[in-house]
Amino acid sequence: QQTCEGLTAAYAGWQEENDAQRSLRLGLKNTLIYGTNHYKIRWDRNARDGQGEVALEPVSPYSIYHDPHATTLADCEWIVQGRILSLDRIKRMGQTGEFQEGLPPEEMLREDTPKRPETCYAYEAWLDGGEKTVWATEDKIIAELPNPYAHKSFPYVRLVDIELPDEYEGLSSIEAILSLQREANELR
Repeated sequence: QQTCEGLTAAYAGWQEENDAQRSLRLGLKNTLIYGTNHYKIRWDRNARDGQGEVALEPVSPYSIYHDPHATTLADCEWIVQGRILSLDRIKRMGQTGEFQEGLPPEEMLREDTPKRPETCYAYEAWLDGGEKTVWATEDKIIAELPNPYAHKSFPYVRLVDIELPDEYEGLSSIEAILSLQREANELR
């Protein structure tokens, strides 16, 4: 019981310090709207004055692509996340081979043409079931790195609102009741 209380207190402190409620709400909202959503769990080495901390990021459903043959995250051979990065950041990654620092969720929204100057759309591809990661732009591979995490799998958690058999994408609660709502609207 002491272990459970200690873990509960540590989790509550982590949630408060990292504004995890905001991330959880955004991710859950997207799950209910789109049927499926992902969180990315990563190590933010810049948090806590350079000591590092676990970061939980909701991933925009418009910026993540998965193996079309997969029905679960464990079945995926690859996952790709697109995001806007500064050209300086891409140059530093190519020179040092460093791992990503991550961006705030509002910068992960997919835009075909970035509105900010000196930026471009970059792809973070997790390949071979999560064994390695490749960073690339539309026309250039920036870095190819082994998975830095001990579990050697994808750093994503998949949430599904309503599971569908043999489908990766789930059904949203909104989609499930849409025809009933349209019928109710017509009766008014």
